[in-house]
Amino acid sequence: MPIYQAIVLGIVQGLTEILPISSSGHLILIPQLFGWAPHPLSFDAALHLGTAAALLVFFARDWISLLVERQWRKIAMIALASVPVGLIGPAITSPRQALSTGSRDRSQASIRRSECCAGRSRNGR
Repeated sequence: MPIYQAIVLGIVQGLTEILPISSSGHLILIPQLFGWAPHPLSFDAALHLGTAAALLVFFARDWISLLVERQWRKIAMIALASVPVGLIGPAITSPRQALSTGSRDRSQASIRRSECCAGRSRNGR
């Protein structure tokens, strides 16, 4: 992957991660819009880890405050809110399958999930 593509995708990730939109979707759509070759899922994971690290650094004072003030309940609730993703992700996809899935397959899966959710909304479910 050329460095300019990594920079563009990093900027897209940084701008869209904290917004209530799918940054992962943008990481799939941008290469397709520009006709770039698909990038590996490990690159997406690295971008997400970088974003998580940046957010931890940005909110370091808040984390330290929570620890110093011994707000264990709030810390536990934050940790508990992270558990579903850790459990559901591996249950849905095996690591080998996730790493071998191309961006085209991921974008088609995203479209199918969106259509499914839209169908449920229209049917009142």
